[in-house]
Amino acid sequence: MACSTNFVTSSCGQILFLLVCLLQARIYRGASIHLSGSSTYVELNQTFVFTCTVKQAANLNDRIVFYRKVNSVMTIRQKMATCYMFSGIPKGYNASCGAGTDSITSVTKNYTIVINKAADIDDENWWCELNDVYKVSNTIFLHVYYGPDPGSIKFNSTIFVEEGHDMTVDCTADCNPPCDYVWALGDNHITTSPLLNLTDLSRNQDGNVYNCTVTNSAVARSISKNYTLEISYDPERMSALSAGVIAGILIAVALALAIPTAWILYKRKIKRKAEDVQNESNN
Repeated sequence: MACSTNFVTSSCGQILFLLVCLLQARIYRGASIHLSGSSTYVELNQTFVFTCTVKQAANLNDRIVFYRKVNSVMTIRQKMATCYMFSGIPKGYNASCGAGTDSITSVTKNYTIVINKAADIDDENWWCELNDVYKVSNTIFLHVYYGPDPGSIKFNSTIFVEEGHDMTVDCTADCNPPCDYVWALGDNHITTSPLLNLTDLSRNQDGNVYNCTVTNSAVARSISKNYTLEISYDPERMSALSAGVIAGILIAVALALAIPTAWILYKRKIKRKAEDVQNESNN
């Protein structure tokens, strides 16, 4: 029953008016208010519900305001046994008067706000309050979790690396809370860091396929992507090197054949000279 000057028509009316106002003030200031959520977190673009519960709420005549961070999102008006939206409902949200709000004598009344699709902006502190008597509820930080999404893994590295050089491949994905990473080559786990460090690379590693697995344990979601290593080298230098090696082999073979042949010819020449000297002595 709201205080009204209609009662103030006589001394008795004035006394009754004061008693009603004092009784309402005592009831309102004795009320308690509590905020609860439908879960401990919400995934991006999923639905979440906050419930503001007011106890000792018989004859409640006040506004219930929902806050995100420092901004009011929505206001519900409770006027005795009547409950209705006092402010416009923002896009992406819904609100309702719950159990007990249609009864003037109900000591517990519930009010809800529904986030239809949770967004980054909802990742904030939330609370509710009784506006006129300034009763403030507890605060809940709403964690909006997301990632890793399919196809969202990115590799940050040079496209090619030369033989004998080092390189680092950075595996990234957008996650909240931050994701866990595992790099592997075949069945061998290399590191649990998002950074894959490869040192003193050789051409026989060209074509190696490394796998990066990204996991968000908070929402039990995991995705992976392959990275193929490409080693670059100078074909002209390698061709020149190959030609030099071949030329060296041919020279070595030629020398191997020429030296024995020259030695044989030399010995034959010495033997012939010796025979000529012997023939001259005999004559």
